[in-house]
Amino acid sequence: MSAARKAAAEKPSFEVRLAQLEALVEDLESGEWSLEDGVDKYRQGVELLRTLQTSLASAELKVQKLTEELRQELAALEEEEPGLAEDGEPH
Repeated sequence: MSAARKAAAEKPSFEVRLAQLEALVEDLESGEWSLEDGVDKYRQGVELLRTLQTSLASAELKVQKLTEELRQELAALEEEEPGLAEDGEPH
């Protein structure tokens, strides 16, 4: 297994990290922590949030790229067969 694949396999999924963040928030809302522990949990939460935001931004870019590629492919098809409507039916 390549180093990149191994690192990806060891990296928790978005859903796991989101669940970790939700658990941290619940812990902090309980108010049962010392100031130092509360600050440490807050720091962990901020780190998780940053990671989640980066993952979301990356996913959004991928979706935008795929959407643009699809639009270009559809535009090329329409140029090849201008008599077809968007639904693929001749008009």
